[in-house]
Amino acid sequence: MAYEYTLRRRGADKHTLYQLAVQDPSFEVELATRQYRRRRGVPPRILREDFCGTAAVACRWVEEHKENRAIGIDLDEATLDWAREHNLSKLDDASRVDLRQRDVRGLTRPRADVVQAFNFSAYTIYPFPALVSYLRLVRRSLNPGGIVMLDGYGGWEAGQAVSDRRKVKSPDGTFGYVWEQATFNPIDNLATCHIHFEFRNNKTWQKAFSYVWRLYTPAE
Repeated sequence: MAYEYTLRRRGADKHTLYQLAVQDPSFEVELATRQYRRRRGVPPRILREDFCGTAAVACRWVEEHKENRAIGIDLDEATLDWAREHNLSKLDDASRVDLRQRDVRGLTRPRADVVQAFNFSAYTIYPFPALVSYLRLVRRSLNPGGIVMLDGYGGWEAGQAVSDRRKVKSPDGTFGYVWEQATFNPIDNLATCHIHFEFRNNKTWQKAFSYVWRLYTPAE
């Protein structure tokens, strides 16, 4: 399907585009609160957002309630700096968001009620024993009754080279979001994936984000 877009390529910010096209912080916060409350009978107060990137979820979390606190963990200091400038700066009390530049596999404190690693982030941890080690550390980092939330994907296309395109609305116009699984190796289940953006006048931002990850099956 061919789309027409109104957003110009010049001046576009890839982190802003990613937040608009990929993330839904309000939904993720509501989901975590609902699932935790269903099991514990009380709302969670401490969220740890692993692979937090721009910390959009962590920021939305503290907006939800005055007692909520969040820890955001990511390896990329430049992205965390972007988060501080563009997301934390908009909060009434940014001190309730603790951003840390480090490996998620080396942190068990402070403990959290909910640990989230969405957008297939855990798939970047491989081989399988490394993922198991990470999940064990996550379990140790939870408060009693805490929960960990991951997402996954599957289906017959999961092991193929595929792409998906959709139109996204932004305050400044519309743009295209393209998810591409460029390669997949059925021997080791490693996939190379890219995010591209499309703009007005057929301008593009190729490989704005690229990932190599290991496709884990539901059985695993």
